[in-house]
Amino acid sequence: MWKGKKSDAPPELRAAMVRVEKALYSWPYWEKRRGFLVNDIKELSQRLKETAVPGVSHTYGGRASSNYGDSEEERRLMEKEKDRERLIQLEDEQRAVCGYLKRLADAVDVLPGDEAAIIRRHYFEGMSWSAVGNCCAASSTYCFKHGTMALQRLAILLYGIDIENVGVYESQP
Repeated sequence: MWKGKKSDAPPELRAAMVRVEKALYSWPYWEKRRGFLVNDIKELSQRLKETAVPGVSHTYGGRASSNYGDSEEERRLMEKEKDRERLIQLEDEQRAVCGYLKRLADAVDVLPGDEAAIIRRHYFEGMSWSAVGNCCAASSTYCFKHGTMALQRLAILLYGIDIENVGVYESQP
């Protein structure tokens, strides 16, 4: 791990740590977004099941209607098609959000010792460093220091930073 302040870390590592920290701070937003997507998908799926469209074209005077969207049935069919397209977009977004959250949670899960708990409490639950310290029976300085080390580990895990070629490192047993 980098010895020293985050601001003194090599630029590549510092940039990765900033990206990780932004991702961690955005966790609550993405959790809410995932919940909204689940609800939107359920609602739209239900609406698609409820709105059955009968036949599309009518014959007028022996001829089939040729003006697209003229009849009420054609208009409902077009709306249903738009709903299907929107459902596909929502499902794609849901997969992306869930994949993002899973990747981040999996990376936090492999952190050693108190680091995972410190990261979860500070970033996922929004606790201050002193509140995290109270929960972990440690000082806020300890939590901040270990939180910074966890950010470094997450940067390496998520962005594949080669710490040996970035700068001074501390080998772990």
